[in-house]
Amino acid sequence: MRDTVQLMPNETCTAGKAVLDDCCVPLSQCGHKTKLLLPCEGEENLYCCAPKDTKNTTTLLSPRGSEHFPEDCGLSYLGNKITEDIRLKLKNCDQSHLLQFWDDLTSEEQSGFLKQLSSINFEETSLNPKKGVDAAKLEKYRRKGLEEISKSHVAVVLLAGGQGTRLGVPYPKGMCPLGLPSGKTLFQIQAERIRSVIRLAKKETGQTGRICWYIMTSEATHKATASFLKENKYFQLNQDDVVLFKQGVLPSFSFDGKIILDRKDSVSLAPDGNGGIYLALKENDIVEDMARRGIKYVHVHSVDNILVKVADPVFIGYSVTKGADCGNKVVRKEVPTEPVGVVCQVNGRFQVVEYSEITDTTANLRDEDGNLVFRAGNICNHFFRTDFLKTISECYESELTLHVARKKVPYVNDKGERVTPASVNGIKIEKFIFDVFQYSKNFVTWEVPRHTDFSPVKNSETAESDSPFTARRDLLSLHRSYIENAGGTVACDEVEVSPLVSYAGENLTGKVCGKVFDSRTVICADEEVVMNNGGDTADIGQYPWMALLGYKQKQADFIEYLCGGTIITDKYVLTAAHCLAVGKNHELVNVRLGEHNLQSEIDCAVSLGVIYCSDKPVDVPVEEYLQHSEFDFKYIQPICLPFERTMEDLSNQASKTFIIAGWGKSGPKKVGGSPVLQFANVRIWNQSDCNLVVPPEVKPLADNQFCANGRKEDACKGDSGGPLFDLSVDATDEVRFHQLGIVSFASTVTCGIADLPSVYTRVEKHLDWILSNVN
Repeated sequence: MRDTVQLMPNETCTAGKAVLDDCCVPLSQCGHKTKLLLPCEGEENLYCCAPKDTKNTTTLLSPRGSEHFPEDCGLSYLGNKITEDIRLKLKNCDQSHLLQFWDDLTSEEQSGFLKQLSSINFEETSLNPKKGVDAAKLEKYRRKGLEEISKSHVAVVLLAGGQGTRLGVPYPKGMCPLGLPSGKTLFQIQAERIRSVIRLAKKETGQTGRICWYIMTSEATHKATASFLKENKYFQLNQDDVVLFKQGVLPSFSFDGKIILDRKDSVSLAPDGNGGIYLALKENDIVEDMARRGIKYVHVHSVDNILVKVADPVFIGYSVTKGADCGNKVVRKEVPTEPVGVVCQVNGRFQVVEYSEITDTTANLRDEDGNLVFRAGNICNHFFRTDFLKTISECYESELTLHVARKKVPYVNDKGERVTPASVNGIKIEKFIFDVFQYSKNFVTWEVPRHTDFSPVKNSETAESDSPFTARRDLLSLHRSYIENAGGTVACDEVEVSPLVSYAGENLTGKVCGKVFDSRTVICADEEVVMNNGGDTADIGQYPWMALLGYKQKQADFIEYLCGGTIITDKYVLTAAHCLAVGKNHELVNVRLGEHNLQSEIDCAVSLGVIYCSDKPVDVPVEEYLQHSEFDFKYIQPICLPFERTMEDLSNQASKTFIIAGWGKSGPKKVGGSPVLQFANVRIWNQSDCNLVVPPEVKPLADNQFCANGRKEDACKGDSGGPLFDLSVDATDEVRFHQLGIVSFASTVTCGIADLPSVYTRVEKHLDWILSNVN
């Protein structure tokens, strides 16, 4: 008999095997060759597989309370008789339906069925668990996840094909400023979480692993994403460990089944949904790349979740420990109308049913405790084994369902004109990433608290939910709990913890214990430098077009920098007109370029233990200019002007954020300007609202002026002439910074007060004048 060992006289089987005709039989054969499960001799609550007609066994199997006999939802049985105890346990686990055909089974089928049920830990595999996992098991899973990370067995796939259109920006979601005290974007936050969890794994195991960051883009986001990551030096990740690949596209259709023309010479194409990942993995040889790197497990998530725990060691450790080939992280759905799909079983197979596919009656079903019956909310956060991804990509991808979404699809009308419709006019087809759950041989779910793991950014700033505002609120609320749990006190709503300091609340005691945080603060790592007085410190070379205008007082031998400006060519700096006439006692003498910190000649910073320094700043006398060879330095570059932009397109978009930068005062109560270049995120006001609050000397605003500020962020004295700019895509699909405004009026007294914005000059209103004066 296969996989058996002949017993010698008086010999017993080892744990995990059963006695069958004097042989030790693997437990997997129990139920196939045997009929009964009986108590083991002398052992309470231990059960053994026994041959037909046998009354005693000597083999010890797993004790009650282990993986096979869970304490709360395990099974106890004697022979092939169902007891009331079993029925009660199944009822408590909401699994009584499993016994609905019990009386139809033969005794052998009953025995086999009981064996199968005994191997299931209903508490941990339930989609609606009754209680949380205890701390010891969480730590066990966490350690297992960190161990796999330290061995470089884990990769991350980021789903980043979505544009920020609903956020009010024309570039990828991951690049959007979120208004955080740190000024960080989703891309930066997630990259820094990867760095942080690698450090945690090293601290736990002593071994430095690598996590490859695969980023799936779309045709619309690929170039901008690649450019943004390159400009930001991949946020200090190893460039070789950042791999971008494009998802595919599918044509869009009219309601009568005709493919829509996007332009006269091209059809309308749209990304094939997050389910396009499987074909993209195959066509871009990503699965093969994973195999070459020795990657065994993959964490896949969408870009728009600000709370996502990238490469979550607990989720990974749980999935690996359970031998899962596919796993799904879920949050509890609280209201029936929440627009998230739910994980459930349909015809015995796991899948996600989208919220739009569930009837109101079904969505509102509740159990005896008042909870929604279908409440395992899908948040696009998945675990896969790489061999499972390979199988799906090669064997099942073509079988995935095509889902229909009714959308507003731009089209070419009968006159050859491109039209953007006001209402839904077409169909886009897409695939869903979760449609492969049905092919899983060992599928698991892992429910997490919403407040620690899920807060998406999908809508504009003013939306009631899933907006930059709600995401910012949820992240800072989570960080407040981290600080308070570590012994700190938070007395301000804007205290942020850098991912480089803490991945999930650890490592904070030394930085926060006994301290009170009562102002806008970023708790940062030693390698980061952030100032906390209304703006954030720029990195060295972050905004290389920034200029300082230097003035000398009569009978003085020192230079004061009282205004800012921006480099627009190798001969010209753009600034405010009043900066050229600052008074009889001051004379404009030079322009300083390539500066960062006015208190040091050469500026240095530390990143990942490596010191890097800028070049010395360059002082250019007025009426002179740099040679072009000097102009090409890393720290001296021009900013772009908005030839393809108009402020009318932006002034009423409350969700749109812009950047201001300068060396001005960092608050109305501060003395003197900031020695270090700072930046802040602001929003443009509606013109009529602005006219109600600006000082009498500047109202009414002319059509070449506008207002902007943040909640506590604003231009101040010393920032005059400096820029307001943003990151956007130009006509060549390049991502560039464009200057849209010049600081014109920044009050010394009211800067930083939310209801009193600064006034800016609109650059696009002066482009003709600039062109006529710049060669």
